[in-house]
Amino acid sequence: AFYQTRRRSRQHYTLPAYPGSPHYGTTAPKFKYKKVIGDHMQRVDWMERYQRRVEHWEKEFERNRALHGQKIRCRRGCDDCCHQLFQITELEAAQVSRGVRQLPADLQDLLRSRATAYQQKRAELVASRGQVESWGALQPEGLRLPCPALLDGACTIYDSRPMICRK
Repeated sequence: AFYQTRRRSRQHYTLPAYPGSPHYGTTAPKFKYKKVIGDHMQRVDWMERYQRRVEHWEKEFERNRALHGQKIRCRRGCDDCCHQLFQITELEAAQVSRGVRQLPADLQDLLRSRATAYQQKRAELVASRGQVESWGALQPEGLRLPCPALLDGACTIYDSRPMICRK
């Protein structure tokens, strides 16, 4: 299928932002596009589709947890994965941004400052391995940096966390 945006509406959309990004706090995009199918168009809400995918992912994780029990170590208090370097999509960034905006103002400010420091440290870590970070590139092995949303061993944006954090 071919996707296109309405040109007039696109001017009003802004990029999603994560804490610490220069666009943080701006309006999150609606992610509504028109799907061209033959001679008619159908409206697609990407955030709704993303939420359905998240729900499916959660059900599959619970199914696997029931099948494999103790072999899956993910549980409250485990934050090993929260120190991995990974990339997220714009839809996930929009979801994270929504989650952060629902937090108290003092916690939002804390996350913003932590995210700014995180971005700088992350760039330094990746550069120390002689690599340039680009979308889709695998991160060098062995690099660890705690997620800026990790506070006292718990995720402050747990309900809005990206898909990679749901594995």
